[in-house]
Amino acid sequence: MGILIWQELYKIWNNKIVWLMIGLFASIYLFTTHTYYTWHSMMAWDRIADFSYSSGSIFEGILILLALSTSFSQEYQLKTDSIILSSKYGRNKLVTAKILASLSFITVLVLGFWVLNITFNILMVGDIGWNLPIQSLQKYSSSPYAISIWQYCMIQIATNWLGCVAFGLFVLWLSVINRSYLVVFFVAGVVFATPFFIRNISHFSIIWIIKNASMTEFMRVENIFDSQRTVNWSEITIPLPYPIFYAYILALTIIFVGAIYRCFKTRQVR
Repeated sequence: MGILIWQELYKIWNNKIVWLMIGLFASIYLFTTHTYYTWHSMMAWDRIADFSYSSGSIFEGILILLALSTSFSQEYQLKTDSIILSSKYGRNKLVTAKILASLSFITVLVLGFWVLNITFNILMVGDIGWNLPIQSLQKYSSSPYAISIWQYCMIQIATNWLGCVAFGLFVLWLSVINRSYLVVFFVAGVVFATPFFIRNISHFSIIWIIKNASMTEFMRVENIFDSQRTVNWSEITIPLPYPIFYAYILALTIIFVGAIYRCFKTRQVR
């Protein structure tokens, strides 16, 4: 199993486009952050906390698409899937290896961007304010949660990672059921990008579901904690405490894992 995982990790990290985009995104973020502080005077934590909501989730989403879209589709195109499926335990081992390798990639990606985000911002203007309440941040003045800024940043990292994991598993699932990685990239890209173009609304509708039940919004974190979340159902206002969002994304993650195993198993019967 260990060898399989390393092989899958090599396939992911051997993608030159992924490395190119990582370098490009890191350069863009360093440049825009330096420029930002040239024209704005504020503590580093405002920009640190804004990372996942703005550019960070975009960088992560694109890199996950580039790295994982070909995961299973590549096996189909190279005709290696039939060899793997013909072995007694090959199917489960391959799926497990691909999932674990993808989770490792996502973990390194998320932690790497957050280390860059926190380190460079603090180097630019210092770490003043790290122990202030979250309400000290410009976008979180209406937050109902009694946590400090540094605690919220830890929550942000974990939440952003969990959202990326869910999206990564979604991409893997699409890769299982589609032989074309272009189809996987396009469909997953539309699912990822759509919530960016929908404004926040409180009335329950299809648009509300697309916006608030998306993996993208969970990756962005901010809308879960910046104020008390509610949804209006007819004349009733229903509060949405943050544990609901975590329970939902965890359930979605489990569903995707099960779907990946099940769909790849189904291919063996064909």
